[in-house]
Amino acid sequence: MASPEPPEYALHECCGYCNQLLAELEHYPPYVSVGSQKPKEIMFQDIVELERSALDGCHLCNLIRTEIPDQQVEKLYQHLEQSNMYNRIEGEIWIKDPRDNVGLHANGPHLVLLEPWQDTIHQNKDYLVRIKCFPIATHTDERRLFTGIAPSTASGETCNDIHAWLRICETEHHKCIERREKCNWRYPTRLLYVGTFKGRSIVRLCETQQFLDRPRYATLSHCWGGVERGKLTSSAYPSYKNEISMSELPRNFRDAIALTRTLAIEYLWIDSLCIIQDSAQDWQMECTWMTDIYAGSFINIGANASSNANGGIFCDRDPKTVMPLRASMNFKADDRLKGLYAILPISWKLGALEHAPLSKRSWTVQERLLSPRTIHSLSNKVIWDRPSLQASESDTTGLLEQTKGNFTMREWALSPLKEGNLSHRGNVCLRMWELAVKMYTRGELTFASDKLVAISGLARFLKDMWADNSITYLAGLWNYELEGSLTWHTSEGTPLVDDTYRAPSWSWAFVNGPITPGFGFPAGEGNKLPTKVLSVYTQPINDPFGPVNTGYMTLSSPLCRVQLQFSDDEPASKKYPLTLISTGHTLNFDYLYFDNRGIEGDNCRIVANSDYALAGIAKLSTTANLMEGLILHAIGSKAGQYIRIGFFEIESWGVVPEPNYDFVCPQCEYEKEVGEEDGFEDDHERIENAFKTMDLPPRMYEDKNMDDFTYRYEII
Repeated sequence: MASPEPPEYALHECCGYCNQLLAELEHYPPYVSVGSQKPKEIMFQDIVELERSALDGCHLCNLIRTEIPDQQVEKLYQHLEQSNMYNRIEGEIWIKDPRDNVGLHANGPHLVLLEPWQDTIHQNKDYLVRIKCFPIATHTDERRLFTGIAPSTASGETCNDIHAWLRICETEHHKCIERREKCNWRYPTRLLYVGTFKGRSIVRLCETQQFLDRPRYATLSHCWGGVERGKLTSSAYPSYKNEISMSELPRNFRDAIALTRTLAIEYLWIDSLCIIQDSAQDWQMECTWMTDIYAGSFINIGANASSNANGGIFCDRDPKTVMPLRASMNFKADDRLKGLYAILPISWKLGALEHAPLSKRSWTVQERLLSPRTIHSLSNKVIWDRPSLQASESDTTGLLEQTKGNFTMREWALSPLKEGNLSHRGNVCLRMWELAVKMYTRGELTFASDKLVAISGLARFLKDMWADNSITYLAGLWNYELEGSLTWHTSEGTPLVDDTYRAPSWSWAFVNGPITPGFGFPAGEGNKLPTKVLSVYTQPINDPFGPVNTGYMTLSSPLCRVQLQFSDDEPASKKYPLTLISTGHTLNFDYLYFDNRGIEGDNCRIVANSDYALAGIAKLSTTANLMEGLILHAIGSKAGQYIRIGFFEIESWGVVPEPNYDFVCPQCEYEKEVGEEDGFEDDHERIENAFKTMDLPPRMYEDKNMDDFTYRYEII
């Protein structure tokens, strides 16, 4: 069967591969029920051909390449070097019925691009980008989407877009107006004056206690990157109050000053110029008020594409990496779908903001979430990030990108929560915190000791929003639905524990690296395990939302004893086999995450022939019985004292074979035989049965309750 003819509109803008993609879109049957929909698979080009085609001027290849994160590009090149086959990126066409939608919100046909297969079809492939076709409803939409893009973000066109976004926020968005009128943030101690004095533009440090009013100011989010220029020190303080020479400042600061002036704002706050860098006392005091500094600003400027202070905010770009592809699509199966479309790829998992260098800095999470509005400057375009409107130069109204998840939604940081019952407010606030923690732990910190410091402003802000005096902050967690919050887990990757004390082991702040937060129990799905947090103690160093010296938690929950071994030859997911001591059965978990990856070095926490236990934290009824819990190590300081070393999750499907008792005492040599005749094993049920044996030695608990099969113990 001959391939479909490519649409005429794209012949002069796109390469042969992209023309073929669009032709396949036009010819694929449009209406298939979502439940039974199966994608049509097509082959695209490999990464080398994609980059070559983008350089040759293909519009769609430029858009696609810009949206594939650099980490995935590196992976594609590695795959190309390691394999002689399956090197081409794959495409899948999906169709959803657009007739229930109108205009730019319509769910028209779209395709996704995936990584190539490796040598086996069982390999999990990652999605690269989504390419959706958005029908253009009016001539106004057409003019807005396909106007010219200047070759630099320092252009007048880009400034006009920013001014338009600001004007909309100030006049049309009621929540923006409400926030400005109701919130009374603490004003910064110092600001940079960047206006005009005696007929010339100057920059100088101002002490705001001398101000008669509270003028608007902008803030800057940036990466220092080891650049030493442009820092306020005790010795430079007097001269900086007179004037700061622009030649002394790195490019990020100069660009931020220029943009602030363009927006007719006279004051700017930059951390390294408004906090005395060689004064620990000044840093500690100003850091406490970081929440108010960013939340009270008029606008935040993000130098997202710059990995250090010299990278700059403005950049040159190819307009083809920004403007959507204009396409007159003629869907063969239904004339009603014929018309003009905007085609715009986006990254599959995380948007462009999340892959920019600035997002690798943990400090910027609270800066981004708390600021009323942010201008993000990427390597190819400017993005407007505002809870009431998220847009970019690719689509200034945000109707395309906002529906595609290209931005992290942060509606919660806009204004105080509406009045409601405390349970509802608690659920909303906890979900907010989980989102923030997930973003925060993906970033990096120069100093591990800043783990709780760099998110303390966000914690303080959330506590005020909660408006409940019974809510207490506990070294990264909250005492609301605390049992469920204990089930956070790490992600696969590098060693996550070092010698720096950050927090108790029950807190996600104990580890260094990306984590997935634990969740409270869903409505109507209460915990079916008798797990309770009996008491919690933390000792903050000075700030209740900052770092702590120590902490412990006393719990009552089911426990069972396990043996843990380390197998260096096994893949990562099976390096730490856990065996029930009561039955000798080696467990197979759906998910098993250990908090520490550096087990071979000085930070080893996996000790042979030691006391380990599984703690059942939550059992929920979903499609199957789902159990979540912690892996604990009895450290022996006192009876029933543990440190957390991991997390497990296991489901039950109701098939329970006879247990295998061919097992030798774990304190002696480990021997076990499990044959094929065991069949399918329901290890969920095995763990529950082990909980009921209540056979832990006295050194592994403080007290026990035979009525509900629980032990009392402590995690530090």
